[in-house]
Amino acid sequence: MITQLRIEGLAIIDSLEIEFSPGLNIITGETGAGKSILIRALHFVFGSRFGTEVIRNGFDAANVAAEFELPAHHSAVAVLEKLGLHSGGEGRVSVLVRRQLTQKGKSQGWINDTPVTATTLKEVGIHLIDIFAQHENQRLLDPAKHVHYLDLFLKDSGVLEKLRTAFDACDETLSKLSALSEMFKKADRDADYLAFRLEELKAFEPSIDEYQQTREYCLLAEKGQALREVLGQARLCLDGDSDSGAGAVSLLQELARVLAKVRLDGDFEQLGESVSALKARADALAVEASDLGFDFEKLFEKVEVDESLLEEKQERLYAYQNLFRKHGVQTAEALIGEQVSLEEQLGSEQKRKDEILDLTNTLAVQTRALWEAAQLLSTARMSAANVVQSSVQGELRELVMSGAVFETEFGSVRRSLPLLDFQQTAPEALPQLEKSYEQLMQVNRSGAERVQFLMATNPGEAVLPLAQIASGGEVSRVMLALKKALVADAETCVLVFDEIDTGISGRVADVVGRKMRELAESVQVICISHLPQVAVYADAHFLVDKRGAAGRTNSTIVHLSADESAKEIARLLSGDEVSTDSLANAKSLMARARKGDKKPLSPANSEEKKLKKKRQAPPKRTAPNRSKGKTAT
Repeated sequence: MITQLRIEGLAIIDSLEIEFSPGLNIITGETGAGKSILIRALHFVFGSRFGTEVIRNGFDAANVAAEFELPAHHSAVAVLEKLGLHSGGEGRVSVLVRRQLTQKGKSQGWINDTPVTATTLKEVGIHLIDIFAQHENQRLLDPAKHVHYLDLFLKDSGVLEKLRTAFDACDETLSKLSALSEMFKKADRDADYLAFRLEELKAFEPSIDEYQQTREYCLLAEKGQALREVLGQARLCLDGDSDSGAGAVSLLQELARVLAKVRLDGDFEQLGESVSALKARADALAVEASDLGFDFEKLFEKVEVDESLLEEKQERLYAYQNLFRKHGVQTAEALIGEQVSLEEQLGSEQKRKDEILDLTNTLAVQTRALWEAAQLLSTARMSAANVVQSSVQGELRELVMSGAVFETEFGSVRRSLPLLDFQQTAPEALPQLEKSYEQLMQVNRSGAERVQFLMATNPGEAVLPLAQIASGGEVSRVMLALKKALVADAETCVLVFDEIDTGISGRVADVVGRKMRELAESVQVICISHLPQVAVYADAHFLVDKRGAAGRTNSTIVHLSADESAKEIARLLSGDEVSTDSLANAKSLMARARKGDKKPLSPANSEEKKLKKKRQAPPKRTAPNRSKGKTAT
């Protein structure tokens, strides 16, 4: 049971602490007073996603803490031990669950003061508390949700898990086959282009050594060409070209000839020796320049470059670079790797067939396992449908729907599967694939059947889907009947109802109140209600009130005494004015509810209690098998 709930800084609550009692806890209050905030707080503490808008203005964070007391054999204790959040022990076990959300959007949870994730909070929460809010009525009207409700009655939930495991295995193999199919389709479309690229590479015959050698030759030859150009220019400077011959040697020789022609006499005769010296130097420089030119010539001849070979090597190097760009690589090694990759893509047809055939055979084995699991689940669901029909119909009789007929209809599943095109690649795999597909199309992750609850509210009427015939009050009673049928064997320790009594009143409301009290004999029940006929059955009665002070609204909750409870019930009966008559009526209703506490509602209820006493093993969410469900194809 949940013993205490503490809320701080959430919505319109400053600080709130509720100490719940065993049995039936009823919460009443005016519309908008904040009753549903308690439901939000429970969702919050067990990991549901909330935005910072739920944090009360003026608070740095919203904090919720829920304290539970459990028997040592409870399933939640086993989960806590598995997660390392409980140290074991005998007798009753206390569990403290806390969660905080800050204004910065950071949330943190704790179980027994150990930090945990929101996922862990949810995992533990499903074993501690079952919250039935108003929107559950709409879920019950959705046939897609009915299989979930039916599976709650399975004697062994392992059959459902076995089917899901087998389904996931088939789905994984199908994904691989689908990927292969798409790859081969693309390969077929691109085969010509891939073959062209491969043939181009094969004809080119790339080689790591050859590329390196070609590159080095071109670099060296280019340096040789540059050196020859420099030497040629130097030689030209000394010897000149063949046409003009205006090189340094010829110029110096011409200079010497010019100086030889000089004849000095008279006043310039004394300069003759100087001119002769200059001519001698010019002759010497001409000889030195001629020798220098000869040396340049010898060096030039030593630097040999095979122009035709260089051109060939350069063309080869350019071809490498062109292929690098085409294939998006930068090295000869990567280019060779691309060739290997293309060869693999255009690999042998047999290799491709073998891969497809292997996966096809694997799928066939997995499909048989899935089909067997689906058949086991179908059988288990038929048995569960018998229990649902018998139990719910019995509960509806006690909920003032004595003529109601409740049935479970089964329909077949038909789902679509990915189109696999192996006609060209592996046609021999097609017969096996077609056989597997025929079975796979008849099973989804929920099983091989669609499930829908049908109902006739009055004798003689045809059974129809709930959404077509049930009123709001009738849907509420169907849901209560389902919960009542489940609770005897449920592992959840707390049931929370948020205005399940919507759409009912009068005698039906009184019966719903008594049913709530019956539920509370097996499991702690917290019920938000607006009906006095329900509130009179409370073991503990709480009043939620919304008050304003200093310009702010704050929601509070008070555990009412017997007298205060009588006044609140009188208010629910007559409105704001509590008259002597309404108070007397309230006390009369409370006395009658207390007087009927120990009496069974019907012989059927008495038998159910006897069955409960006989159960000793931990429950498995089922009920006695009494009659058959309806099957449709």
